[in-house]
Amino acid sequence: MLADRFREVDAWSWANFRDGENGGWFQYAPVDGRRAHTYKGGMGIGFFHVPRYLFECIEVLERLINAKGK
Repeated sequence: MLADRFREVDAWSWANFRDGENGGWFQYAPVDGRRAHTYKGGMGIGFFHVPRYLFECIEVLERLINAKGK
């Protein structure tokens, strides 16, 4: 189910992109769980890109729910 996949990607993103110790978000996330570097995005990355993608996810999920109801 798409909602299950969404939750899986959401959990993985929060676990691998977010810097829980120092704040902010890493620019790259490790596929195998080992961090290759600690590059982070620019000043606006956390404030702009993350919420923007979350809103896009909400829109996609709403479209899927509405299409399923028809």
